[in-house]
Amino acid sequence: MKAAVYYGPKDIRVEEVPKPQLDAADILIKVKAVLICGSDLAGYARGKFIPPGQIMGHEFSGEIVKVGSDVKDLSPGERVSAIGFLICGECFWCKRKQYHLCPLLFTENPAYGKPGAFAEYVKIPRAVVNRNVFKLPDDVSFEEGAALEPLSVACFAVSKARPEPGNSILVLGAGMIGLGIAAVLKATGEYRVMVSDISPKRLGAAQKIGVDAVMNPDREDIFQRVKEQAGEGKYHYGVGSMTDIIMECAGTPQTINQALQLVRSGGKVLLVGTYKNEVTVNLNLLIHKDISLIGCLGGLMKQALSLVAQHKVALKDFFTHTFSLDQIREAFETQADAGKSIKVIINP
Repeated sequence: MKAAVYYGPKDIRVEEVPKPQLDAADILIKVKAVLICGSDLAGYARGKFIPPGQIMGHEFSGEIVKVGSDVKDLSPGERVSAIGFLICGECFWCKRKQYHLCPLLFTENPAYGKPGAFAEYVKIPRAVVNRNVFKLPDDVSFEEGAALEPLSVACFAVSKARPEPGNSILVLGAGMIGLGIAAVLKATGEYRVMVSDISPKRLGAAQKIGVDAVMNPDREDIFQRVKEQAGEGKYHYGVGSMTDIIMECAGTPQTINQALQLVRSGGKVLLVGTYKNEVTVNLNLLIHKDISLIGCLGGLMKQALSLVAQHKVALKDFFTHTFSLDQIREAFETQADAGKSIKVIINP
């Protein structure tokens, strides 16, 4: 089969590789749509998260073409989205059902350790319906199916934030997951949602969701704008805003420091984006403002699928470009340009 193989920073090559072989509990999926994630970009640009020889791609959907003899309730021809989710089942976290913290998660799964979906076919090990394979309704497109994984991350982040009715919530960074968080918030509760990004294109997508305010820190004073929207919030040594929850999705030193300064005393900051390098923050703000700083890593696929199937979250406005697998370098360069793209689709 044809696949895009990573060799080093900005060196990804489309080659012929062996088609995956199945064990009794596995399924084989013909990939119909696969998206480029921020972690894929980090790998492509800097070699982060992945070694040479890896086939990336973990946001995808497709059609089942083969099932192992032990697989139940899945058949060739079915349209599905799937996640690589092979865990040990024996560690401290697995026994507590915190499966997303299993140490095997980024070593033994498709796109992380095993071949991913930047290919014509991908294998899902130990396939189980509604655990790591999710059937798509007829009116959910393959592109929407591929976007369920990042939307599931947004669902998980919102669940960890535990917003209350009437909360003011600021989303810093309007990539796919930041936009997904905004969409989930608007679909599931009565919150005042603000979105900040330097890309007018991405802010336009946020406006289509129906958020209450958008702001561009390259063009305006974000501190003043947030105070206008959420109210001024004094704390022991300064003045921030009365924003209850800040979802930090940009993963930059500037945005995490903005979050700590802007969130109200007793508020929450959730770390959803990943950071290129170590960052320096004023930890005294955490103490004197009594901020809850919460890390996020996980997904809620069933909730994501339900929101899309019920037309409560529209994903189509987030798709800006489509490429073939042979155009994967161009696809990565386009995805890296936040001013041009939101979410890039590859159709193998």
